[in-house]
Amino acid sequence: MWTIINITRICSMPLWDSHDILAAALLRWILPALSFYMLYMSYSNLNKHNAWLAINNPSVISWTRYLTQNGLAVFAWWSLLNAVVGLGIVLKYKAGVPDPLVSTIVLTIVSLCTIIWFILQSFQFTKYLRYTFSVYAILILGVGAMFTRGYRVHDFTANIVYCGFLMLLMTIMSLLNLISMCLYTDKSTKPLAMEPHLNIEGCATVCQPEGKM
Repeated sequence: MWTIINITRICSMPLWDSHDILAAALLRWILPALSFYMLYMSYSNLNKHNAWLAINNPSVISWTRYLTQNGLAVFAWWSLLNAVVGLGIVLKYKAGVPDPLVSTIVLTIVSLCTIIWFILQSFQFTKYLRYTFSVYAILILGVGAMFTRGYRVHDFTANIVYCGFLMLLMTIMSLLNLISMCLYTDKSTKPLAMEPHLNIEGCATVCQPEGKM
């Protein structure tokens, strides 16, 4: 999938240069789709093999959570921002939608995706997404770039206010996520031998003794 992502990025460059905006924008959506799928695979596999890793190599759990998953999340969300901006370019130059409305559509899509992620992270898939804290930083950076690019002292438009509101909202979400992560005590990384209520027969592939000792 990572190979496909890089091939897609290379193929989209000449399409932009030749002003084939629609095809280039469509290719851009492959990047976040595959990136989020890789992120899903990382969450799923870490949860599936968490007990085995806790016994045999506990440090891999932390490295995967803080390095691999946060890195994938940064790339996935930055790719999503680029794909949404590409959609806005198509709406403006191919569909003839006026620019203020296009900017509002782009910011609304970004805000909806952010709110959905926050809800999933806080209520639905907390044990998977709790340690992925880099999302809001990259979103604030991307929206902040839109804010500074369109900011005019004497021409304070509604979309600039929208950008500022989104940056404030993402900052609050980031703080809530960090506070939740600091208050959370993870018991899943403890070795199974330390858990008195677990039976050794429940982990045959990990610690089942062979023969009679």
